[in-house]
Order: sequence, then C-alpha cells, then structure tokens
Amino acid sequence: MGERLQREHDLPVLNIGLTLSGDTPTVRIQFKTTRASTRAVVAELSRALTLFGLDTETSVQDAYLHVPREVVEWIGTVVESNVAYNDPLWLYMVKPYDLLGVIAWERFIHDALTARPILRLPDVLPGPQRIDATVHIAVVASMPGADLHDAAAQLLSVIETIKENVSPGSVIYVFADGAHSGADRDDRREIILSSIPDIVYVEYKGAERRSTLGASGAIRSRWLRWVIQSAPPTGFDVVHFLVEGATVGHEGAIATSFEPDNTSAPSVVTQAGEVRSLLTAVGAASALFSLPHRYKEADFGLRRFADELGVNWIGSVVLEAFAGLGDGISTCYKLLLAGYPMPAPVDERLVMYLQPRQVMRIRDGSPESNDSHALGPDLDEPAIVVAQSDAPAPAWLSAAERYIEQKQGEVRRFELSAATRSPTKNEVAYYDGIQSGLTKAREIVARYAETDQ
Repeated sequence: MGERLQREHDLPVLNIGLTLSGDTPTVRIQFKTTRASTRAVVAELSRALTLFGLDTETSVQDAYLHVPREVVEWIGTVVESNVAYNDPLWLYMVKPYDLLGVIAWERFIHDALTARPILRLPDVLPGPQRIDATVHIAVVASMPGADLHDAAAQLLSVIETIKENVSPGSVIYVFADGAHSGADRDDRREIILSSIPDIVYVEYKGAERRSTLGASGAIRSRWLRWVIQSAPPTGFDVVHFLVEGATVGHEGAIATSFEPDNTSAPSVVTQAGEVRSLLTAVGAASALFSLPHRYKEADFGLRRFADELGVNWIGSVVLEAFAGLGDGISTCYKLLLAGYPMPAPVDERLVMYLQPRQVMRIRDGSPESNDSHALGPDLDEPAIVVAQSDAPAPAWLSAAERYIEQKQGEVRRFELSAATRSPTKNEVAYYDGIQSGLTKAREIVARYAETDQ
C-alpha cells in the first residue's frame, strides 16, 4: 500500500529495507521520486546491518541503534539535490525491515537536511475524512511512581498545548492516575480544573471485568476499558497518551499502572493490537504518544510500539520521542484537525506516521495543497464521506467506518498479492465474502448516517 501512495502522490521517498541474502544482513536504502511522470530509483546504498548498531551479540534493548555518519551524509546529498526546498521527505519501511523502524531516523538525518519535515509513510491506504466542528480529545496519563505534583504539571502542559490548537468548544477528557487517598486525587483534580476550562476530569469508578468489541477484539487493559466506557456519544477524535514504553519479547508496548486508582501495584503492559482496538471502538482518527519528563528519550519499547501501530493502523500516529512538548506538537494538532493539507512540523523529536493527503507539498518553491487527494486516493470502493458539520458524528458511526476501512485494506492487500501468485479457491471465496459483506455494510452505515446526522 505504501508503494501505491508513493505513486499516487509523487512522493520523494527513502525506501528502507533489510536484505537477508548472503552471509551478512544488509540495510538497503533507495531514494525514489518521479522523473518524467515515471517513478524511478535515483540513488541506492547498501550497508551492513551491524553498522546501524544491530548485531547478534547485543540485546536490542541495550544496543545503540543509530544511522552511520556515512549514510547520513549520503542521504543529505541525495535529498538536497533532488527535492524542492522545504518539501517533506518521506520514509517508507519496506517489509521485512525488522527493527529498522525503531531507529530514530528523524534525529540522525535532521541536520543533513535543510528545514524540511521528515515523515513516515504508513502501509495502509487512507479512509474517509470526517471533521466535526466540535472536537473531543481523550488524554490518557499514567505515570506510576512519579511525584504527584510533577505528574500534574506534565499533564497540564499537555492539556494547555491541546487547548491552544483546537477550535473553541472542543472538549478534553482527562483519564489520569489517581492515588489511594481521595484527598490526593481531589488535590490534583482541583489543580487541573482550576487552570483550564472545557475539560472533563473523568472519575474512575472501576471498569467492567471484560469489554468485548466484536471483530475488533477483547480489551483487557482496565485503562482502555475505562476510556471506552466513559466516551461521549460522539466518541473521540484524538487519543493522546502520556506514558512510558515497555517490551514483550522484541515487541513494543506501553506501560500503565495496574488500575487507575492503584498506582502501588506493578505496572502492566498493553501492546499495539489492543490499543488499535480501542482507537477503532471510539472512532479515533489520530493517536499521539508523549514521553514523561523523567525520561530523556523514548526507549526501545515505546519506539517499537509506535512503529507497529503507525505502519499498520489507518489513522495518524505521532510519537513525541524526546521529553518536553515543543512547537512541533502544536503544529501536529493543527495538521491533524484541519481537514485539509497543512504544513508538517520540522522537528527531529517527532516521529510522524501521516497520510500524504494531510500534508502540504512544496514543489519548485511553491506550496501545493494536494487538493486532488483531499478525500484520499481513487479507490475501487466508494468511501463513506462525512462533510464538515457542526453536529458531531455519533461514536458508533466513527467506529463502524474505521472497521470497514481496516477490512477493506485487507481485501486490497489480498488483491495486490493475488496479482503476483495463484491464490487458492478458499482464499478467493473468503475475500469475496468479505467484499460482499463490506458492500452491504457500507449501504447500511450510509443510510443510518443520513438519518443520524
């Protein structure tokens, strides 16, 4: 799907992949752009994987993952010679790429490029855009072990940044760690509520023992169940996490307290699939992850988690990979909520998985708005397009749309793979059945969407 997005939007892209043939695994980097209306590999470089800090003797959590200076200089020379000034550079991880997505490419190559955004291209096609005049944002903050007042200050910083960049009347719902003592929890609630209007501090009253979301999967995390059960009828447009990372084997995860009102128990981890189910359930289009200030840089687990979610989820994913909110996050919120192409931030601290239609292009020194792709590429199936409206869309509609988008993505991936092989009869029948079901589901959703607006 990433290759298709590159072609349809004429993107300047670094394709980064892993070559496992031969005795030594190598990292293969190709710079691709459009020349005379044709996609072409303009430059290519291959270097040993060990030069990037990955080897068989050091655990990935302890390894120093980096981009070699020689590679940084090569990227800078190639990009600056072939891409318009300020036009974004896109990074696309070619599967299988293993842990290459965990590397902080943005930080290492930032200084070799002249004031241009560095963005990551997901491996899924975009779904329909829906922008409501009233935005609902969930802020999920779990910092077990942190000082209460320090945690409150960090949470306030996140909320203030959001408030500065959303339309009047938008509502922020705060899901935050509490203490065993009700007085402590009231103290922090008073600090937050007395500082910023238009927020809802959601009180934790216990989560149902189990929350099953049909085909989206079961949610085990009490934190995520709390968010789902407390969501307004319109759902959430954005979910912003203030959490640290963790690992489950070589896979990434986020760490939270066991339960919102029990910070003394050991932390628990939640992986990308479960968070993706949450985002689908509440109809979110964007997910942001900020790092608690006591950590200087996002660890392996949080980077791995963001990569697993960002590459495969249909929405936008932003990781603030270094502590301290900056102007980049503010620009991100403007871009994510605009509903039309906006300039992307130039910020080495951010890892941003975005769709090309969201980002304003610069060609020949002039802005280009990507208006021809404002509602996504020309797909075989009609999208469910909901125009901008003062009336917010109900949560069930947003969740249904996200689920249909994900399933349609599965069908498209099968169709692309079937063009290069001979699928079995069972595979063809299975995906034909999904396609038939999706067609009917679209009709039902579209019909009820008209009556529910």
